Amino acid sequence: MPDLQVNITGLDELFNAFDTLPDKIADNIMRGAMRAAAKPVLEEAKRNVNVQWGTLESSLKIGTKREKDKVTAKVYAPGFQGFKALWLEYGTKAHFLLVPDEQKSTNVSRSRKAGQIVKESTTTFNRRFAVIGGKIVSGMLKHPGSRPFPFLRPALDSKASDAVMAAALYIQNRMKTKHGLETPELLMDGDE
Repeated sequence: MPDLQVNITGLDELFNAFDTLPDKIADNIMRGAMRAAAKPVLEEAKRNVNVQWGTLESSLKIGTKREKDKVTAKVYAPGFQGFKALWLEYGTKAHFLLVPDEQKSTNVSRSRKAGQIVKESTTTFNRRFAVIGGKIVSGMLKHPGSRPFPFLRPALDSKASDAVMAAALYIQNRMKTKHGLETPELLMDGDE
């Protein structure tokens, strides 16, 4: 695992100035800063996702949350895409699948990639099918499991310094432009 220590000259002075802001303004700025920090991680995670996982790449999102005195940001995939993200990131053990009996339909050809779940919409209800090797399968199946293909953690590891700098620049910009406060120049180690 890479070293996640990030050194930015001027960061301490920036946070000292930040601490002088009223809590409501500081919370608002911090939420935006966390979103800015998550953006390079999100972009890298999207680049890391294997294209065979279909809509997973486009479903990745940034969310922010405030709990007590802490604002956090996360890169996540909502709904069923979240399960796919976990399966891809950590892999799966061998397991059994129960697939509904085969249904005849002309709309099943939306995706023929091996192992993907295809959802067919009709006016009355939704049916789910498993497509393995280009064929619709049903009944009890033994899935052999899958190896992990980490894409989120490596994105964070490789973009940690970019994330910290993005957050600091966001705070600096908001304090200067919106609140007219003087802020120090920010330099990342190696930029001097």
